[in-house]
Amino acid sequence: MRQYIISVCLALLVSAVLAACGGGDSGSDKDKALDVARKWVDSSVDAVADEIVELMIGEVPVVGRLASNVIADQIHDQMTWIYSEPVNESGKIYLVTATVSLEPKFDLPLLGSKTYEVKLPFNLRIDVGSGEVTRWLPDLSEASVNEKS
Repeated sequence: MRQYIISVCLALLVSAVLAACGGGDSGSDKDKALDVARKWVDSSVDAVADEIVELMIGEVPVVGRLASNVIADQIHDQMTWIYSEPVNESGKIYLVTATVSLEPKFDLPLLGSKTYEVKLPFNLRIDVGSGEVTRWLPDLSEASVNEKS
């Protein structure tokens, strides 16, 4: 009987440790969250382009307004993405930050040739149960637009 109680206690302890450390199937859920984030990126290029154009207009008004079509066209060719480690918010809900980077280049009257480094993170709330992004928001506090020399 004593051996049985010790075995049950050890099994409960191991389960508790795995749950606390993110064990179990959370690795699989994290993988699913990243897959959903990548699918969102693939299907949201136009929304991302709109956000980047708005960011450029806000940071460099003259360049942004004159070059918004050029920026939008280049986004499709230049986007690179970095994904954060998925963080479990609760149950099957995960948070992922997907950050887009690009360097649009263009020639403008009176300003000449300009190249900018643009980074814009998107905070994604992902339901891995349904396999979809339930909310996304650009993180303007972490966004940057810098002219390259």
